[in-house]
Amino acid sequence: MVWCRRWSRVGIVVGLVVGIVALALGALVPRAAAQQDAVDRARYNAEQWLLARLGKPDLTLVEYTYALTTWPNTARGCPAPGETYEAQEVTGYRWTFLFDNMVRYEVHSDVDGNNPVLCWAQSITSDAQLGLFNTTTFAILTPEAWLVFPNENATEVLFAPQQDAPCDQPGMRVSVLGRIASGVTAEQLLTDKLAQLGVEDTPDARESVGASGRSTVYDTACGEGQRRVKLSAFVQHGSAYQVEQWAPPSHFDRWHPIFRNMLTQFTPGTGTLIPGMAAPVDPAPVVVAPDPETAPDGAPDSAVEEGGEAGVPGAPSTPAPVDLAALPPFPLAHLFLGDVFLGALNSVPGRSVTNALDADLRFITFAPNGLALAFIDAASGQLRMLPVENITPRLIAEGAAPDFPPAWSADGRQLAYIGASDDPAQRTVFTVPWQGGGTPEAIGAFTYDAGCPAPPTDPAEVAYTREVGPYGQRNTLEWLPDGRFLVSTGCAGGFALLDPASGQLAPLEGDLTAGVISPDRGRFLARTPDGLVVYNLANGQRGDLSLGADAKALAWAADGSAVFYSTETLAEEHTLDDPNDQARGEAVFGVWPVTFGVYDLSLVRVDLAGPVESTLWRGQGRAIGRIAPAPDGSGVLFSVVPSNLLLAEAFHARGDAFTLESVRPTPALFWLARGSSAAVLLSYSGQPTFAPVTVDAEAG
Repeated sequence: MVWCRRWSRVGIVVGLVVGIVALALGALVPRAAAQQDAVDRARYNAEQWLLARLGKPDLTLVEYTYALTTWPNTARGCPAPGETYEAQEVTGYRWTFLFDNMVRYEVHSDVDGNNPVLCWAQSITSDAQLGLFNTTTFAILTPEAWLVFPNENATEVLFAPQQDAPCDQPGMRVSVLGRIASGVTAEQLLTDKLAQLGVEDTPDARESVGASGRSTVYDTACGEGQRRVKLSAFVQHGSAYQVEQWAPPSHFDRWHPIFRNMLTQFTPGTGTLIPGMAAPVDPAPVVVAPDPETAPDGAPDSAVEEGGEAGVPGAPSTPAPVDLAALPPFPLAHLFLGDVFLGALNSVPGRSVTNALDADLRFITFAPNGLALAFIDAASGQLRMLPVENITPRLIAEGAAPDFPPAWSADGRQLAYIGASDDPAQRTVFTVPWQGGGTPEAIGAFTYDAGCPAPPTDPAEVAYTREVGPYGQRNTLEWLPDGRFLVSTGCAGGFALLDPASGQLAPLEGDLTAGVISPDRGRFLARTPDGLVVYNLANGQRGDLSLGADAKALAWAADGSAVFYSTETLAEEHTLDDPNDQARGEAVFGVWPVTFGVYDLSLVRVDLAGPVESTLWRGQGRAIGRIAPAPDGSGVLFSVVPSNLLLAEAFHARGDAFTLESVRPTPALFWLARGSSAAVLLSYSGQPTFAPVTVDAEAG
């Protein structure tokens, strides 16, 4: 006998009426009530297990049925493929649960509702309701009614109404293939898979899917009938993924648009999406042989090398969760969507203070008291200033050079900038009242070695140059407390002290290539070919740290007791040179053929008492752009410029203009708490700058 219960107002009213009549007639039997209590306890146990198994604890039960059943073995009527079971009778309940997602599930359990197995699921509506399945290895849309059957490390996941995937039902399998060799495309993966299966795809079936995928359709035998399969391959961040979606041929036309919709949201796992999320660990990568006609020299010849952790070696780990509200509320500014945003660390991105479509905003610089900020609009040559309590920046001066930052006087009452010039070798320093309204005054000049490289066209290099500067270094203009200026004297390096009072220009030692001033404005941390040095600006003494020979981005801890630097080491080099792709390639990359690199990145802290060096974080991308330590030492903000890898993968998959633009390299802003190696993504923005505030440094 099958019993059914439905949760509804009608059922409750009927139940009350029946209960009243039964009481009136004295028909309630204590034994029957006890039996129903036992069933309710079993139902509760099975239902709670099911909700946990589905990962959907908020579903509301609409109705359920149950029947006492005896099965001939421990499979309880729902054998899993490849499993063996003991041949002994097992008595229990066969449940069906209908929830408010309009999906009915069948569960078999023992008489107490324990040791359950999930047998099948079926939607009671004609529409396929899709929801996002998200794991550390990939994310994809799936029908609400499909069950999920992953392997141990989620590198192969079956989505189907039941685990044995009958031939007369639709389903999907997602497989993580792992790292692939340079030059391998999604198109080649499809061709290789079809050859392996010994089948041919449907003519004209190949199409682009998602941001970096290619797809086709083929027919194959299934039991005594046929199954039509949509086979898709994705290549993202140097790793490959395969998606098989199927249905009976008579139902495929109905499912095909649904399959396409599911594929639009395919992405690697949450961590993999974000460039440089964590230190890559690469034990014995899985390598797919490249196409010999398109692969670069030196690519491996073997088809697949077994091994690798979770099938995705080198893929960054899942980003650590972050509670923004729990972060310190330090005021900061950054460039978000091309505009200056002002806010606090615990409320990123904050509020927009600019709204200029054609602007090229650079060099966000806070006043010494933190109550105003200045920046350069390189597109218009304007110097602008914003008091932090205002919502609109003021125009302070025009004719500002686009390649030098503004500088604040020690008392915050004036701003300095480098004027634009027809002769880039002759530079002039101008000053102007911080609130504007005065005539800019030329107070000194210096010679600048203008042998600068041509502006890059490579998308990652464009983003890197905008975030940092040519060759990964930003020109320096600093207004020192004694009235002198520290200035850069060339694109490739060189610094000098300019004294406006005397007009004298005193070069610093010639091997300094890039640097950053200390918070007290008395010391200068600089790169040299042999490592980092700290230069005392007051007495000219130089201290060699004897480390950081490969340093790139530089920063000081807020209290001046430590410095930070980044490194970038070429890990992979990719070349795109197919003559058939030249026109598209020039439109996307600016040149053809194009060669780009993927770099291993690191963020390093050096405590100057010692000095003692410690690596805080590792990842991959094009470069670490800017480093901004928190005022209290509780962590560090830094921007990561991604490589062209995602863009190249989308290009290979023949993504449309919208898709290509969505994966164009854009700086990503990360927060790394002190003592942690797991950076968390705050926003896709760059040039982070904390306002100067006075706080007690965090202990430790």
